[in-house]
Amino acid sequence: MELSGGDLRRVLNLLQSANLAYPEINEDVIYLTAGAAQPSVIEALVTSLFNDTFDEAYRKVCAALTDFGYALVDINTAVSLRVAELELPSECLAMLFDKLSNIEYRLSHGVNEKMQIGSLVGAFVLCRAMLTPPASK
Repeated sequence: MELSGGDLRRVLNLLQSANLAYPEINEDVIYLTAGAAQPSVIEALVTSLFNDTFDEAYRKVCAALTDFGYALVDINTAVSLRVAELELPSECLAMLFDKLSNIEYRLSHGVNEKMQIGSLVGAFVLCRAMLTPPASK
């Protein structure tokens, strides 16, 4: 239902396509058939974006693009939906959504994808900085 946006016709079409392509239908098959980013991959990316170094998170996003064939705009959208479920301070959420929406806008206008991966990772680095209390002197 999430992938179809609530449209039952799209659900049926997706199930029929999955049935034709695979012997067994499960969650992974549905996401593969739809060409959508699998939740486990997105969860791993969000965890990396919040915890890993800039270089490591950048590498993992690039790997998701090449290994799974995802488009950065799809990853950006899925990450946005996952971030919306998190309990973060409103200032951090506002900043993240602003950055993520700017990335989507720039991608739709043909800006270099590698630069936008850097923007994605950088937005989470900024969020982490907002969440970390300043060091006392």
